[in-house]
Amino acid sequence: MGSLRLDGISVELSGKTILHNISFSVESGSTAAVVGPSGSGKTVLLKTIAGLIRPKVGKIFVDDEDITSFSPDKRKMAMVFQNYALYPHMNARRNIAFPLSILSMPSSEIDSKVERKAEEIDGNLKEHLPEKPHELSEGHKQLAALARGTIRETQILLLDEPLSQLDMQIHIKFRTDLKRYIKQLNMTVLAVFSTVEDGFALADQMIVLKDGRIEQIGNPSDIFYHPKNEFVFDFLSMYGMNIIEANFDGNDVFVDTTKIDCDKARFKLPRGKVLMGVRPHGFDITGSGIRGKIDMIEILNSNLFLFYVDTDVGELIVMECSNEERAIGDEIFLLPKRDEVFFFDPYTRNSLEYYD
Repeated sequence: MGSLRLDGISVELSGKTILHNISFSVESGSTAAVVGPSGSGKTVLLKTIAGLIRPKVGKIFVDDEDITSFSPDKRKMAMVFQNYALYPHMNARRNIAFPLSILSMPSSEIDSKVERKAEEIDGNLKEHLPEKPHELSEGHKQLAALARGTIRETQILLLDEPLSQLDMQIHIKFRTDLKRYIKQLNMTVLAVFSTVEDGFALADQMIVLKDGRIEQIGNPSDIFYHPKNEFVFDFLSMYGMNIIEANFDGNDVFVDTTKIDCDKARFKLPRGKVLMGVRPHGFDITGSGIRGKIDMIEILNSNLFLFYVDTDVGELIVMECSNEERAIGDEIFLLPKRDEVFFFDPYTRNSLEYYD
């Protein structure tokens, strides 16, 4: 187990800068998630840390030791790739054993370690050790890849979208099992996720990337409730988001003629136009407020609904947890909840929240 620190890492591939001045640290034994849209540089970042890509500038440290020039096999890291990278001609047992077999370890000891590792990750994996990758389910391929990546003593585990290949039926269960296994390993983990839900579920720290630059770093709760700009607010809003033009008259905030209840002490609001952000769950459906008509309904579960509402200030996405029966064409009135309102500068798109 070791701490990880990146200091000013920039990466250039084919003459194009992919990562720009990336700096962050991951405490020993903690789990950090890297999230961001496709093409933001998440996998390149992981491969750079693993030593598969050499940075143009910057340094990488493990426990304050500069490993920037170390070859991948000297870094005491394990990386589990998104496509599993299992050898197709080997069964699961031999795939898992491969990192040990190149150490000239006795076969009996290797077999024992493979059996223990399969049991440690998921007892059911032991039944599938004789099978080759094409005979394994996606879930068992991922388990085999994870077993192979952690069978040797390593300080840091790198995971490249470990859940993206799994269908929804096993996705959540595997995520829960992965969280339990990571805790059991007591390793430092840096994982790339394709969905923010997985990052929220597994990580102690979240790193939000956009176009190869860090937009925000912090624990998932802080980033969700205190996004530093509209991009972070949007990206972490799992069912979409609403950006509404509002006006601050020096005393109160209005959307059209509707007065918005908000914590004005929390934000540094300029007089005039501001952008108000509200996530779908951040509205109350009331008897007055922003008037709209339901244009489309998505049923999320038996009493959780997503409404697309046509209003004078644009289409708004609204989530309601209720047994109230609503139908397309119904007129409703919306009021943002006081603690669910965010404000952004209309020009820079940065948050107007006060920060220490």
